[in-house]
Amino acid sequence: MEKIEVKKELVKYKEKELIGIKIDLNNMPILFLVYQDLIFACGAFNEKAFEKFGLACCIITGVKEFEDILNGEIKVVNSKASELGAKAGLKVKDFLDSLK
Repeated sequence: MEKIEVKKELVKYKEKELIGIKIDLNNMPILFLVYQDLIFACGAFNEKAFEKFGLACCIITGVKEFEDILNGEIKVVNSKASELGAKAGLKVKDFLDSLK
């Protein structure tokens, strides 16, 4: 197995600060962004698993970098994220803009 790299980064979008976590597994990036109790995750994650822990989650597929998530389109949401106004087809930045 090749070297596994884990990266934690502060990602800023307008006035909001998100925490980014990226794990590189043999050229397979696994990444997510956290804003308050909301997770924006790549397709390797299951939104229902986050819901069991009381976290809202939006899945964005085809991403390799944090910017890909920010510029991406939400594909799947759990009920917690839906309560906040998230829905499939919505751009992540548009959803973030709607949050306080």
